[in-house]
Formats: sequence, structure tokens, C-alpha cells
Amino acid sequence: MTDKFKWIEWNIEHIALKGITPEESESVFHNPARGYPRRHRKGYLIKGKSILDRWIQVAFAREPDNRIFVFHARPLAPKERKALK
Repeated sequence: MTDKFKWIEWNIEHIALKGITPEESESVFHNPARGYPRRHRKGYLIKGKSILDRWIQVAFAREPDNRIFVFHARPLAPKERKALK
């Protein structure tokens, strides 16, 4: 995990419900799909390929200190992956 992200017990446990670790969610920021990140309802959304070679979606907000706070992450459905290619 890097200092660029803000991790607390809540968001670590929340993304773990979908089988995603902080390291995997951070890795998507290094390999985003075309057109991402983009603004979304409560912050931003990024879709991309993770270090585990899975396509995932991460919803996040920017903290006042400019760190990234991930509040949701999940694997993409096959139909969603196909739409990115």
C-alpha cells in the first residue's frame, strides 16, 4: 500500500467483501482502461486491469490532502469487460 491512498479498517474490509485487496485496487491506477478515471456520483470511478490480471472497478474520492480514498471495488462482469475492449 502506498502513501498516495488512505486506508482505514472500514474500506479495507469493505473491498475485501468482493475479494479485492488494497494492493490490487491501487494497481488499477497504473493500468486504467481508456477514458478512466472519470467523475461519478459520489466521486470518481476507474476501471482497469489489476496486478492479478483481473478487470476491476474502483470508486474513490479525493481527500483534502489529495490522497485517494477507495470506498468501493468489485470485479467487472464479463459484459462490462467486453465493453472496454
